[in-house]
Amino acid sequence: QVSVMSHDDPSGQAVVAVALPGVAASAADVAAIDLWTQLLRGGRGLRSLHRPGSEVAALSFAGRQPGLVMLQAAVGPGQLEEATQKLLSELFRPLSREIEQSELVRAKQRLLGETALQRDTPSGRARRAGFFAALGIDEDRYDLAVREVSEAALRKTMARYLRRDSLAALWLLPRSRSPREETAHLERSRVRLLAQLQQSLPIADQPSKTPERS
Repeated sequence: QVSVMSHDDPSGQAVVAVALPGVAASAADVAAIDLWTQLLRGGRGLRSLHRPGSEVAALSFAGRQPGLVMLQAAVGPGQLEEATQKLLSELFRPLSREIEQSELVRAKQRLLGETALQRDTPSGRARRAGFFAALGIDEDRYDLAVREVSEAALRKTMARYLRRDSLAALWLLPRSRSPREETAHLERSRVRLLAQLQQSLPIADQPSKTPERS
């Protein structure tokens, strides 16, 4: 699914976002999806897109029905193709290459730290309780699932969700033209985005075979 729209932005920035359907409540899969979102936030391939006041954002949502995994960045209009390429490359990384163990350990620490911090305030404890009640899973079971996710298991899980035919992509362009020119500009941009997706997405939905670490 491809969407190209205009928006009013005082800074003149554009937004590029890519999203995939997430997972319904299941302790192991929820932990893997949340962990992958943490890895996306700190992905080295996206560091050039981080700027003061405009950082890359990644989120995951899971509930009793399938959720959402989304990755987005605010960039200059001239950087749309470059940013889209980097977001797609990072999002589909488990299909093409391994994840460094140190990177995985840091992501686990951040994820467990974020959920643990919610215990410090009444509002945080309420959000935490609501989160696990919505998932229908036990807190300790979730934390254990996060700790036990291996690099190989994470890549195997993500391979089930990182599918070309489920991808949704969005460009939000700063509005700066007359209505007639805006319509033509959006259509040209939509063609550009479609062409880039055809070139940038991985060919296979299954990860390449790599030796498992001992």
